[in-house]
Amino acid sequence: MQTRQFSLIILALVSSVVSADDDIEKCKIDDEICLLKNANLVFKKFYKGLDSFKIPSLDPMRIEKLAFNQDLNSVKVDAVISDTDFTGLSTAKISKFTGLHTGNVELKFNMQVGGFAGPYIVKGKLLKLAIEGKGTMKCVLKNMDMTMKFRVTNKTIDGKTYLHGEKPWMTLSIAGGSASLSHLGSIANSFINWSFVVLVNAVKETFSKPFSAVFLEHINQILDNVPVDELFEQ
Repeated sequence: MQTRQFSLIILALVSSVVSADDDIEKCKIDDEICLLKNANLVFKKFYKGLDSFKIPSLDPMRIEKLAFNQDLNSVKVDAVISDTDFTGLSTAKISKFTGLHTGNVELKFNMQVGGFAGPYIVKGKLLKLAIEGKGTMKCVLKNMDMTMKFRVTNKTIDGKTYLHGEKPWMTLSIAGGSASLSHLGSIANSFINWSFVVLVNAVKETFSKPFSAVFLEHINQILDNVPVDELFEQ
């Protein structure tokens, strides 16, 4: 999905493409109404990225590796997702984008349909179903709400000041969805889909930490190339 922790990534996008679209204006760092408007425009119009500004694609968003572990009585999962595409951010609606000027950013958005597609390795059990194996995964997430918080600090390189995101924290919820794991048969996949929301709720806290870190990596990749004085109206 990496939001570069969404806000930061959005900022880099918004500021860099300000001259590429008449609807996007350069914002002051504390003008949260302006930032929110531009953030939604960026998701809608520039989700494929801009090579000229070293901005990677938002949709699909490439995830090189995402590992998570969950150990509860009913759900024990040790999984690695690699070389995977996360899709859906181009449909995201951002409802809150605050705190950038204070260093404590909060971002809320809803994605009607999103998902993952790519290779996986997994071992463990879901309820009484053993799921050890590897293959190709397709996962659809419906009506996904996400809240992300993170710290923003400054760093100086060659006399120029850049923003840097750290300590990401994320919560998420979904209304529905489905998954298909290629190493499992149709009956096992049907069971996963029958209890999909319950299973997602069981692993979401463990999953959210590495997922938010992936987004943060994308954000900082962008921010390393865009000084603060180019991001905002002074």
